[in-house]
Amino acid sequence: MSETNAQIDNKQPISPKGKDPITGDGAHVIVIGNEKGGTGKSTTAMHIAVALLRLGYKVGTIDLDARQATFSRYLQNRLGFIKHHKKYIPTPSHFAIEQNLSSNVQERREADELAFEGALAELSRKNHFVIVDTPGSSNHLSRFAHGHADTLITPINDCFVDLDLLAIIDPDSYKIKSPSVYTRMVDTQRGVRRKRDGGTINWIVMRNRLSHVNSKNKQQISALLQRISEFAGLTIAPGYGERVVFRELFHPSCIPFGWNLIMTAFFADAYCLFVCCTSVFIFYSFFDYWLVLRAMCKDLKYSLSLSLALSLSLSLYLSLFISLSN
Repeated sequence: MSETNAQIDNKQPISPKGKDPITGDGAHVIVIGNEKGGTGKSTTAMHIAVALLRLGYKVGTIDLDARQATFSRYLQNRLGFIKHHKKYIPTPSHFAIEQNLSSNVQERREADELAFEGALAELSRKNHFVIVDTPGSSNHLSRFAHGHADTLITPINDCFVDLDLLAIIDPDSYKIKSPSVYTRMVDTQRGVRRKRDGGTINWIVMRNRLSHVNSKNKQQISALLQRISEFAGLTIAPGYGERVVFRELFHPSCIPFGWNLIMTAFFADAYCLFVCCTSVFIFYSFFDYWLVLRAMCKDLKYSLSLSLALSLSLSLYLSLFISLSN
């Protein structure tokens, strides 16, 4: 278990140190969990941590995916940015917990639990919020952390593949047949939490990569999630459109809502608009040219040959254009 310390003071806290601003009893623990990878768990953890810091709260973070260490690397880069530029950027106290490699399963589990509880106790004494980033897989340490959550946030990509982790759905009628593996695990950990201290877990499912088009697929997923929320006892929330911070801003580890991100998004949108408009213009130009030449060719044989030639030319041009764009 390793700790990264920002060595800088956060802003004046809004509520008394070490008190959960929601319940007033200890630090509020937010676990970011999903047994599927690539859904945006580390992105979500980072955004929530920075947002809470900017609001003036003291924040601690724990990375349980220390092997991949995406969240930890982001915070390391953030500290590097602070040191190099000598600029104040609020940064959380951080622990990265590596899984014990003992051959004895019981010893390994006990060591993992001790490491997590030690980090959680340390951060809870000093902070208002503790954010836990979990790996995209099922293991004992991740399940153990779920059982300590006050709030559980599960990011999912807005598609049926990710929805399958929450419920088993009939492919013909779209009826929910039963809860899936992750939902059953969360329900088990809710029971563990109630037994341990009488607490509850507020479960939020966050829909990432939402389409801007109100497609039939999007409507079906919305309806299914609403039904899942009723029997699983969860809340649905909109999430992020894209993970720009880990693409363009990962190494400088800038604030996610800064000028650099605005300019990146602006130029990305302007470029996409240019490509779309150019493609439409070229298509209609070729189509118009084909209509004129077709009218000039009275012989059907020549007309078909001309159509084929123009189609091939258009396909080759678009292929070249897309290759150069990428």
